[in-house]
Amino acid sequence: MDIQLMREFIALVNLKSYRKVAQQFHIAPSTLSRHIKAIGKELGHPLFENLRAYQLTDEGQVVFERFGILVGEYDGLLQALAAQGPHYVRIAYCFEDRAISHYVRAAKENCPPKDFIFVGGSNFIVADLLANRDTLNLY
Repeated sequence: MDIQLMREFIALVNLKSYRKVAQQFHIAPSTLSRHIKAIGKELGHPLFENLRAYQLTDEGQVVFERFGILVGEYDGLLQALAAQGPHYVRIAYCFEDRAISHYVRAAKENCPPKDFIFVGGSNFIVADLLANRDTLNLY
């Protein structure tokens, strides 16, 4: 189950408006309707007694409560991970070293940019960067 679908369902129960929820999530109301139907189908239970009145079935109420818990836990997880700080490898290299430049260029093309930060410069700039313990020395 996609966490985004859970968020949409929670918002629909709270706002009681397909139009408002669709606007909030930047989707068409028909897309939201398909998402809500897909949740009920995946879980094997109808979620609403009366869709026009946004009246939940007993199962829909359980889904609403549990989705709230799951989304809250997921958001807490994201916050805890964000608090750990960025996780990347910072690599400093010297422009004058042509052998290193070739490997750095290849790494830039093949590594996800969020995982590696490449910093190049003159010998003096690189020496200053290497004073930082988080920088990998390629010498």
